[in-house]
Amino acid sequence: MSSTLDASDRSAPAQPDSMGAWETIRWVLKPIASLRLTVVLFVACLVVVFCGTLAQREHGIQIVVQQYFRSALIWIPLRHLIFVSVPGSFPFPGGWLLGTLLLFNLIAAHITRFRFTWKRSGILLMHSGVLLLLLGELVTGLFAVEARMDILEGSSSNFVYLPSDAELAIIGPGTGENDRTVVIPKSLLKPGKRISHADLPFDVMVDKYYFNSRLVNPGIGNTQPQTHTQWAAATPLALPEVTGADPEQQIDAPSAMVSLLKKGSDEVLAKQTLSVWLERVSPPISRPFSYAGKPYDISLRFKRVYKPYTIHLSDFHHEKYLGTALPKDFKSEVRLVDPSRHEDRELAIWMNHPLRHAGETFYQADFRPDNQGTVLQVVRNPGWLMPYVACTLVSVGMLIHFGIILERFLRRIL
Repeated sequence: MSSTLDASDRSAPAQPDSMGAWETIRWVLKPIASLRLTVVLFVACLVVVFCGTLAQREHGIQIVVQQYFRSALIWIPLRHLIFVSVPGSFPFPGGWLLGTLLLFNLIAAHITRFRFTWKRSGILLMHSGVLLLLLGELVTGLFAVEARMDILEGSSSNFVYLPSDAELAIIGPGTGENDRTVVIPKSLLKPGKRISHADLPFDVMVDKYYFNSRLVNPGIGNTQPQTHTQWAAATPLALPEVTGADPEQQIDAPSAMVSLLKKGSDEVLAKQTLSVWLERVSPPISRPFSYAGKPYDISLRFKRVYKPYTIHLSDFHHEKYLGTALPKDFKSEVRLVDPSRHEDRELAIWMNHPLRHAGETFYQADFRPDNQGTVLQVVRNPGWLMPYVACTLVSVGMLIHFGIILERFLRRIL
């Protein structure tokens, strides 16, 4: 028995006007849920990771992360793909744009193709973990802050600084017992730029700005100063930007040369050489300046964020492996005072034993030269738990999914 299939009987995609609301939504989302689109997005992600890794030969990790992985659009140099030093670049989707597209692609796939049944529960958990992982990176990129806090033994600190950012600070007389501080961000510190501020009786002209530098003293040759006097008389020497491939993983140390001008004119009142290196000297070196009978202190420093609490370093321990200069252990005995939370307690911070306070985590990261104090890594990341939950969901989902497949296989052979 045979039958003829008429062309009019062939199934064709339904038109939106003959569908209900839910069917229309699924029809619209079907192209977004395409598996081909998923593959294309994954390949694009591989390209971004590959080019971002190569970019670390020229730039620091923080810059690469912001430019390649936490941006919507990037410009990839041609030399990263053809391995020949040629000029030019081309636009490409950045990490955040690709992550957003993958997020919509996965959600659309569940709406259009997947059914919520027990057999699909493992896949549902795995995809939920992937979604949570993508959202966790978004939260980390938007809200996470990594800073440092340096404390000399026997002293206290109520601020953290951002090693990836700098600012020019001018401290002058204020009202009462409080000094007035004017802060100029790094984005304005460009050679040839004149900076005027309503709270300053003079203007600041940026003559030179070094993204990374070290200080040298002409009197002792091209070497780093040793004494406090040599540091004060040193001049900056430009250095290449610290790259992500640097085995020592140092940080960029900006320096600047500025002129202080009479407000509204080109009359030079003074010239100053500034550097974050001078902030690292003990005691820190600032550049004093007097104008109209009032004293001012000028310094270039890492960007500061002041906190409502104070941490006092009572004692610092630094142990080394016997017969070597390799660090074995750091330990900081500190006192935490936070009036806003009515806290006053003494505790210890050492390797793999951080302090958690007010949504921030304090890690023992480094130490000041000659063991004069401690360097704490201060991390605030409201999404820190999301990757752990995401990995747990993926792991449980895989166990359930492959367990169901194994159970079906065993029923067939037994």
